[in-house]
Amino acid sequence: MSNDYGKLLSIPYTKGFVITGLVGRLPMSMLGISGILLVTSTVGSYTLAGMLSGSLLLAQSLTAAQRGRLVDRWGQRRVLLPVVLAHTAALTAILLCCLLHGPDLLLLIFGFVAGTTFPSIGALVRSRWTDILSGPQAPPGAPSLSVALSLESAIDELVYILGPLLATLLATSITGAAGFVGAMACTLVGGVLFATRKGGGEPHPRPAVDSGSVLRIGGIRVVAAVCVALGTILGAVEATIVAYTKEHGHTGLSGPIVAAFSVGSLIAGLVYGSRTWKGNAANRFVLAIACVLVGMVPVMLAPNIGLLTAGVVVAGIALAPALIGAHELIQELVPAEKITEGYSWVQTTVGLGLGIGVSVAGTVTDLHGAHTSFLIAGAAAALAVLMSLPFRKVMARAATPVQYRGTHRRAAWVPRHAIRGGQVR
Repeated sequence: MSNDYGKLLSIPYTKGFVITGLVGRLPMSMLGISGILLVTSTVGSYTLAGMLSGSLLLAQSLTAAQRGRLVDRWGQRRVLLPVVLAHTAALTAILLCCLLHGPDLLLLIFGFVAGTTFPSIGALVRSRWTDILSGPQAPPGAPSLSVALSLESAIDELVYILGPLLATLLATSITGAAGFVGAMACTLVGGVLFATRKGGGEPHPRPAVDSGSVLRIGGIRVVAAVCVALGTILGAVEATIVAYTKEHGHTGLSGPIVAAFSVGSLIAGLVYGSRTWKGNAANRFVLAIACVLVGMVPVMLAPNIGLLTAGVVVAGIALAPALIGAHELIQELVPAEKITEGYSWVQTTVGLGLGIGVSVAGTVTDLHGAHTSFLIAGAAAALAVLMSLPFRKVMARAATPVQYRGTHRRAAWVPRHAIRGGQVR
């Protein structure tokens, strides 16, 4: 396993954008909890804290794909730098509004602006890997793109483990606003360094063939719909864990159990990327979705805290290949000039599902208790299976397998419209 990842990071310039990309992604998991700690420590309102987080998440989900489209058209550096600066300015405005006890409406407006300008660095990193590893231009002996996507999935999980811990540590050891300031610093430093590194594998801007969304591709609509269900699972499980531990008198264990969920995904992502898989990505994706449903069974049946912890590790292991498979399909189905927009749609739809999962799970918990609320995640997994099975042929027809000559890598897939006379454009 380590050999493949070692080869990947030995490619010139890749370590730089991987490290800066990790730092720039930490706010993904820091802003939510640090925003709550900021508002509650200065204003004293959990309701306002929740509304601020909601406005930021909503705006982020609504605009991620549009930001990705701009990056594809104009290039990462030209788009990311002003986005990072605007996002940092919006976060600064939120901080000042809380410290100075500004109007609630103004705070929510700043939250929406911060979400609109949220830098989707995860999509940009994956776009760089795609440009480096796809096609005949890949370095000789380089691992497949699947290894890189698995590495990025593992880094995402690492971000969701470290981010809340860092935000909480800063807020509790310094001041309630310190975690939020830490998230701002990670955004500014990581984003600027990522955008300005020379020779960092940044894809060249490509004039768009047309102005249509990648959602016009049938297979992408299937992936997007399934990702909403996967996000719902994530949101429902994490929200229900908090309620479940409280009902059982172990509220302090909610954080470690959520971390166990991410640890399972991290390990599975690294193992997934270390293997060379036979068959096409569409079939693997459908199989991974079925495994998610099976993985949710121990969570839904867990009678106590110990078995719940074991269950969420199993669920996390099942979830990682599904999310990696979604990114693999995006790479294979989306034209090169729209790849960042395609990756951004995964973030958008998973984020939408997160909001749905948290909201529905909270309502069910209030009405029927936490154990029943885990059924929401199970229902979302079953729905994901139902959505993916009938459209497997749609996803498979959307791409044609092409073996690149002169490389030992497994066959890569490209959209049919990118092929002329058996040659990749």
